[in-house]
Amino acid sequence: MAEYGGFNSLDALIDATVPKSISIDNVKLPKFDEGLTEAQMIEHMKLLASKNKVFKSFIGMGYYNTYVPPVILRNIMENPSWYTQYTPYQAEIA
Repeated sequence: MAEYGGFNSLDALIDATVPKSISIDNVKLPKFDEGLTEAQMIEHMKLLASKNKVFKSFIGMGYYNTYVPPVILRNIMENPSWYTQYTPYQAEIA
């Protein structure tokens, strides 16, 4: 693929694609150089997962305690033709 794009190597393609401000020189993963057994990989993934932080999700909270005029409820929210998969108006509802 790199050759087809006019680059001599994959590294040259990556250098041309990834901005210098976010690229990391010499990414080495010595832990993975020799490979891991399935048990070692599971242990490693559990270690990574334990570093995750759980945050409260506010998805869907924007409609709570919101006054919606009856004309909007009757003509848009209670009319499935506005929000079913067969309508071009999904973007307006979203």
